[in-house]
Amino acid sequence: MTAPGVTATPALPPTPALLVVDMQNALAAMAYRASGTVAAIARLQ
Repeated sequence: MTAPGVTATPALPPTPALLVVDMQNALAAMAYRASGTVAAIARLQ
């Protein structure tokens, strides 16, 4: 069972470098969403 949005590729085991890039992408996406949320909250004030 994989998490939503995660594709399982058994033929290609993830390398540490790919994991680091994936984590950086996830952090960037979370930061982008957080900034949008902060902006939306600021507009409500």
